[in-house]
Amino acid sequence: MTLTICIIAKDGIILASDSRASSFLTSNDTVKKIFKLDDHNAVGIAGDGPLAMHFFDIISSDLNFRNGISNLAEQLRTLGKAKFNDFFSHQEPTDLLYVHP
Repeated sequence: MTLTICIIAKDGIILASDSRASSFLTSNDTVKKIFKLDDHNAVGIAGDGPLAMHFFDIISSDLNFRNGISNLAEQLRTLGKAKFNDFFSHQEPTDLLYVHP
């Protein structure tokens, strides 16, 4: 379970998150889950921290921060969908499903 919180303070905003990642194979207590996009925008993730870091490294130069948060969220959704399709274009959707025995 991931927990990310935002606190609005007198002089700014504080973002905090846990750093635990676990699966049935392993666990790790040093996963980065908050990513700074620019001086005024950040995003918190749940899931695979290294994959998210790679994703934000790839798309950050394509983001336009001047048109408001709703536009930025739409850019993240659109670029995320496109990169997901690029990453997994060689697989059929049924190949991506994991069925626990």
